[in-house]
Amino acid sequence: MLQMDPFKASMFLIPGLAICLYWGGAIAPVEIHPKNTPGYWGRAAKPQPDNPKVEKFQVKIADKALEDLKSRIDSSRYFEGFDKIEFQYGFDVDYMRKLAKYWRGGFLTKWPEHEAKLNEYDHYRTQIEGILVHFIHQKAVLKEGQTAVPILLLHGFPGSVYDFYKFIPAFTDPLNHGGHENWEVFDVVAPSIPGFAWSEPPHKPGFSPHDAARVFHELMERLGYESFYIHGGDVSGVGQIMSQMNHTAVRGLHTHVFPMFPSSTERQFLQGLAHAIPALFLTHDDHKKVIPFHGWMEEFIEETGFLHEAMTKPDTIAIGLTDSPVGLAAYILEKYSTWTDNAYIHTDAGGLAKSFTLDILLNQVMIYYTTNSIHSSLRFYKEWWSSHEVAQWERLPVSVPTGLVCLANAPRQTTAPQRFASQKYTNILQYTDMPSVGHFASLENPDFLADNIRKFVRNCEVRRGKQKKAMAKKANQ
Repeated sequence: MLQMDPFKASMFLIPGLAICLYWGGAIAPVEIHPKNTPGYWGRAAKPQPDNPKVEKFQVKIADKALEDLKSRIDSSRYFEGFDKIEFQYGFDVDYMRKLAKYWRGGFLTKWPEHEAKLNEYDHYRTQIEGILVHFIHQKAVLKEGQTAVPILLLHGFPGSVYDFYKFIPAFTDPLNHGGHENWEVFDVVAPSIPGFAWSEPPHKPGFSPHDAARVFHELMERLGYESFYIHGGDVSGVGQIMSQMNHTAVRGLHTHVFPMFPSSTERQFLQGLAHAIPALFLTHDDHKKVIPFHGWMEEFIEETGFLHEAMTKPDTIAIGLTDSPVGLAAYILEKYSTWTDNAYIHTDAGGLAKSFTLDILLNQVMIYYTTNSIHSSLRFYKEWWSSHEVAQWERLPVSVPTGLVCLANAPRQTTAPQRFASQKYTNILQYTDMPSVGHFASLENPDFLADNIRKFVRNCEVRRGKQKKAMAKKANQ
């Protein structure tokens, strides 16, 4: 990380305070109950009724599209890089030349195998609010006497449902994947957010995380799940909003993204005091999550440049990224470097090979490129920033049972010490520090994350069972 002098730190403090004031309600007016009216995002000028049919879907990339991709990789232009520079200026251009060579001459020659891998699970699409929503629906393999626990897995950016491929089998069929007889068995639903991957993009402006939350509630109801668990983070809190929107349907929320942006004057005050007198509020292990403040803010500025662009003018950058597969790969994979560990900025090849295989990374790039979805995924951030409803949800508490996972190497702005998190999440059942893992935990250490989710669900189910017994006993008195 670059060293920052006090003058620069004070300059970064101004936009930081502006963000805090905005989310804290000092600038924007607050309404207690955000509106939740179904929208229509289809192509027609007037709303049309949805076709509720759920249809099988298969990933299939045409040979013509693959040949065009190869041609574009071959014709990519590069510039001269600096000597002895890794990722301090962004994605290293010399490493990109090598990566593009493997993409063109190695990865794409095995594309049928990669495509078969993408089709490993059961894919479907159904129409909700005028657009086709893609999702994986993998049913549990049940033994006699077992009951499936439904769970909704929500991806982030620049990820996809592919994030969860490594632990879906352990959820749906644990006995055949190293599990035990007493482990919970899950029905897994993993949707693509509209505008991402194989979900149709909204054809009208305004589709925000608030709207995605409502669409996914409709999806789960359509699939017959009255209540379910959610795991998800990133992309501006879709899972969090779902738990606030209908807390009776959400049995519990498990997330690894719970930002420290204040949503109340109390939280602002506590955070200010913690920065000034950390020993009064924080354990030693929690210090690095919030201090020093100028370091926290510097990292925020360095790692959210993409966010500013996406929140304001996403289509500008999307034009270039849509046209150039190499440019798209650099844009996406730079996040897999610095969000996995900020120290990778100074590591050869951005440290990408330390945590992932090139095939895993290129599969993610291929999903964005072949579905032509980088523009609509970036627009989602603009709609988040512009949404009055999302701002309102952010200022309201989350009351469902919550499991929080603090990823040690993820950007510090994405998590908070439990003391601060409890101001927002009022029913924290589980808080875990996950060491040596960055933002993409489901790919980097899927076993640890899956076990943590399973433990959280087990604790929630035990509590639900006790509550049901208590209610039955009270009713019989």
